[in-house]
Amino acid sequence: FLLAIACAGLGYFYVATFYGMRDKFFKKIPIPPHFKPAIGGGLLGLLALFYPQVLGSGYGWIQLAIYGKLAMGLMLVLAIAKILATSFTISSGGSGGVFAPSLVIGAMLGGAFGGLAHSIFPGLVSDPNAYVIVGMAGFFAGAANTPISTLIMVCELSGNYGLLPPLMLVCTTAFLFLRKLTIYEKQVPTRIDSPAHKGDFIMDVLEGLTVKDAVSIPSDVTLVRENTPLRDIVDLITKSRSSYYPVVDSSGLMTGIFDIHDVRRILTDEILANLVIASDIATEDVITVRPDDDLSSVLRKFSLKDLEELPVVDPVNPRKVIGMISRRDLINAYNQRVTIKEA
Repeated sequence: FLLAIACAGLGYFYVATFYGMRDKFFKKIPIPPHFKPAIGGGLLGLLALFYPQVLGSGYGWIQLAIYGKLAMGLMLVLAIAKILATSFTISSGGSGGVFAPSLVIGAMLGGAFGGLAHSIFPGLVSDPNAYVIVGMAGFFAGAANTPISTLIMVCELSGNYGLLPPLMLVCTTAFLFLRKLTIYEKQVPTRIDSPAHKGDFIMDVLEGLTVKDAVSIPSDVTLVRENTPLRDIVDLITKSRSSYYPVVDSSGLMTGIFDIHDVRRILTDEILANLVIASDIATEDVITVRPDDDLSSVLRKFSLKDLEELPVVDPVNPRKVIGMISRRDLINAYNQRVTIKEA
């Protein structure tokens, strides 16, 4: 956890320095833009006179850190120096990327942290070199806002899945600390915000449609009481065409929701299958929509947790389910509107 905080803190410094160097220094120099990379190169050269290790991709220094052949102080200095070197190069308008430098910075930070932890707690930290890999992953996961892909990538690059638990903790924590900050300036919040994925749905068409245009409201919904035993739930599922089932209390107000996959996971355990009731398998964190919500916002809600159906609730009483809308309903409404426009 402390390493994750260190990764987040240095990640903040990295992003702030990278864009601060561009916006507050190089942009304000009153010379033509094509001369500014020369200034950045000159600054990089001065830095390299003292720390030549900042030149190049730096993958070799990561390898040396993993083998434990770099001093703790040197790794800490190189982490800061690599941030400055990257900022001098790219922020001035020079050519380069941020991926390799980010890995080097994180590896040096992890190595320095591991060395410090080993010197303080030698009995607790038996392999300080492992911190190089964990720091590399945690730093990039935070600075780039990409915890899952970084986790998979580092495990594949290192060929070591034994570090998966600490990698998950550090990557997730660093990501949460730096959620609103990223080294990739054009990064979008979700896939649906990306121009590469907007081709699936024309957003302006969906914004002109509402939930009640896609489904009949009110409509019949298969509701499940909280105390319904699992065997009755299974019977209900076999007779229903729905995939998601809102769970309601004695007053008919929604308290949660579950889908058929939740039921299948329980059925594999014979002991639990005889004890579980509906409220045990339902999630209380229910994403809902209202009849007047536009389908563009509904699509975003579908994408939040990759859901297939959402309950439609009464605008006055958000716990009263008055219908269900599925991705198929949304697509059908879209196709009908496009057909009308084309006609």
